Amino acid sequence: VVSIEDLGRDILRLYLAVAPGATFAYQAGEYVDLILQDGKKRTYSIANAPVATGGVEFHIRDIEGGLFAGLLQDHLAQRREVTIEGPYGAFNFNATTAQPLLLLAGGTGFAPIKALVEQALTQPLQRPLHLYWGARTQADLYLDPLVRHWATTSSAMIHYTPVLSDPEAIPPWYGRVGYLHEAVLQDFSLFDGVEVYASGPLPMVKSIYASLVTRGLRQEAFYSDIWPLS
Repeated sequence: VVSIEDLGRDILRLYLAVAPGATFAYQAGEYVDLILQDGKKRTYSIANAPVATGGVEFHIRDIEGGLFAGLLQDHLAQRREVTIEGPYGAFNFNATTAQPLLLLAGGTGFAPIKALVEQALTQPLQRPLHLYWGARTQADLYLDPLVRHWATTSSAMIHYTPVLSDPEAIPPWYGRVGYLHEAVLQDFSLFDGVEVYASGPLPMVKSIYASLVTRGLRQEAFYSDIWPLS
């Protein structure tokens, strides 16, 4: 455990370094099991694209009274190791098409979406990328400045739309209000020419999929880190 950073109201960013002599290869969008030295295990998506230094980033919701986050803090203080099992999943960009990309993140489902965008930005973008991030309040958009930076430095290839279901009065919110899938349906009439990548709570991902297939989305053009939707 290299560091644990507070990103907002209840979100922690965990950085792990690969132990000397070990290797860990993965692709953006994949997930792993983190196992602490007492055997406790949790599944998390990797939140960064592969880097030469081998560091791995995770976004962890620190639920009040949550045991796992506290144990991670103990591992950091005592410089104890965490075991990684994986990677798993097939939530990876399809590099064989040039269709526009629609990336949909709910809450900490932003983690694998962040990794996918970082991977895409390692070379000039060749197709538009529309990123929607749904959350409850302003504080839940815990890396909002980063995404806005992507949008302003991508030569108009990245379009960012944050959507809040219950924005706070202070600071005032001038953006979209409602649910993520509603905003997407308002902005797109048909989905037969896009690829959709969705990550977040299972009910949200199910709702997105059900809504978009009625507008022409092909099943093979829908990707999720929790597929199949059972």
